[in-house]
Amino acid sequence: MTYLSCKSRLIEIAMSGKHHDVKITGTELEQLIAWVDCNAPFRGDEEVRAMPRMNTAPVIDRFNLPQKP
Repeated sequence: MTYLSCKSRLIEIAMSGKHHDVKITGTELEQLIAWVDCNAPFRGDEEVRAMPRMNTAPVIDRFNLPQKP
């Protein structure tokens, strides 16, 4: 628990509601956490899965995410 979304300042701010009283929950929060845990644009799936304890993480099809109607 020293990196990824559990240490992310962005996730902390998004969940707290301290940034212009905006607080996200539910699916939007899950998508943001997945984005942070995938190291956003910095690392690819192969690099993330090579990290300790990440090789068993569920695979997320980033190109076929469910969309809100």
